[in-house]
Amino acid sequence: MFEHWIKACCFITRKCNLKCRGCNVINYQSTYELSTDKWLRVFDILKARNVGFTVLFGGEPTLNDNLPQMLKYLNDINMPNTVITNSVRMMKDEEYYNRIIAARPYGITTSVNALTADDKFHDNIKSELGANLLSKIQKDFPECDLVANINVTRKNIYDLPNIVEHFTKLNIWSILTFYHVCPPEESMHWWYRGPLTEDNKELVFRPGNREDLEALDTVSQWFIDHYPDLKLHNQMSYFAEWVKYGARQDWHCGEWVYPGINSDGSLMACVDKPLVLPYSIFDLETTEKDAEILKAYEDTISNCVSGCFWDHVKESDRYVAEGDLELGKKNFSHKE
Repeated sequence: MFEHWIKACCFITRKCNLKCRGCNVINYQSTYELSTDKWLRVFDILKARNVGFTVLFGGEPTLNDNLPQMLKYLNDINMPNTVITNSVRMMKDEEYYNRIIAARPYGITTSVNALTADDKFHDNIKSELGANLLSKIQKDFPECDLVANINVTRKNIYDLPNIVEHFTKLNIWSILTFYHVCPPEESMHWWYRGPLTEDNKELVFRPGNREDLEALDTVSQWFIDHYPDLKLHNQMSYFAEWVKYGARQDWHCGEWVYPGINSDGSLMACVDKPLVLPYSIFDLETTEKDAEILKAYEDTISNCVSGCFWDHVKESDRYVAEGDLELGKKNFSHKE
């Protein structure tokens, strides 16, 4: 199953400079975070395990002052990657921004959930910053693989075609992923999605609601019809499943296609679920514990009662199921 690791998500830190409505990441801080040298070892392990793409995530990864050094190292070992950022530091700290650009990042992905947004919530604030950051990098370092990361919500569903068309015209990719939350009583079981609250319930699709399902059907069909003309990271087949999984989010993974490496080096089944038994990424420097770790993964996903609809897990799983493992790895590297 380790051969099916199409990509990996590295939580460079769980610290963040924003608090968004649907995010649970900062509620699982570790007293210890990997040093830069140890993160470089992590990248070597992922390379040795034939991982095709590395996502540098958080929290907010740009809060790590040594992120430029990590990006340079990933270039040195020829590991395609992207930094998923809320854009705050890179837009407000020019010296740090210049250090990132000097490191020649392979890819930068920013959150943009609307083209115009109010500043009532942090997840609205980062939309404008993200759009501006993509434009800035495009001018300063056009070789960078630029991606707008767009949450699919009940509030912005009918705006999505305009947003994607906007970035397509700018020659910037878009990736759409459904907004995930959970019932408050389940919050301790999920390390990424946050609990449903009065502040975020307007964003969540309602299972069985005809208006919501019609919106999902209409917009997903628009993307299918216009797919060849858009710079969309998602597979076309992803949109065909919006009505089926978008509101209920009850899809379940099978193969281990997208592991998470927590900020302390512990392994996670995905971005949301730590393994039921503690194992470290450094346990994979040899193959001695492979069978134990795979058993821990299987036990972990067997406890995922409510499921998910994360685009990156769902689509990676399909590549494995269809025998297109190498294509799946390359699909995350738009330069290739």
